[in-house]
Amino acid sequence: MPTTTALWAGQQLSGQDEVGLRRFVHALRRAGNDELAEDFERFLPENADRWTDEERAAGAQAGPALRLDGTTEQ
Repeated sequence: MPTTTALWAGQQLSGQDEVGLRRFVHALRRAGNDELAEDFERFLPENADRWTDEERAAGAQAGPALRLDGTTEQ
């Protein structure tokens, strides 16, 4: 059963969520949707420094929700 994970600036992902997000980003790249892939790559741990203080302060209200079955909700 798929789960939904809300993403927000600077969030620390669980190991399972990180793997799911990496797979999703990879699928977006394979589909040729590089712009959307870059948007979601920002949520990966190695990109934590790409967030502004304002984005971090906005918290979960500003981020999308990622379903680990490959769909997204805004």
